[in-house]
Amino acid sequence: VAGAIVIIAVVLLATVLSRIFGDVGNGLGGDELGLNSPSSSSSSEQPSTPGSVIKPVRATVFSPEGEADAPDQASLAIDGSQTTVWPIDTYTDPEPFPNFKNGVGLM
Repeated sequence: VAGAIVIIAVVLLATVLSRIFGDVGNGLGGDELGLNSPSSSSSSEQPSTPGSVIKPVRATVFSPEGEADAPDQASLAIDGSQTTVWPIDTYTDPEPFPNFKNGVGLM
């Protein structure tokens, strides 16, 4: 009786595993994954036009600990000039990633 139960359990397990892993089909090809360039024979499709450039109008300093780096100068990062910058604190520490702040950035 125990042998029959083991055989039934093995057959049942094999059936379940074959249904899960057995028929995986052909998978996705390069066309479905977007790896192949579109064929040139399809002339009915119009090329997409590029969207308009979005220009930021305001910059705010994000500092989760409340100690913002130069919040009054954040707008310098988006003013369009290559000669102005938003100055942030610089840390010179022997550790590669000093643990001074959890983060800081612009929004």
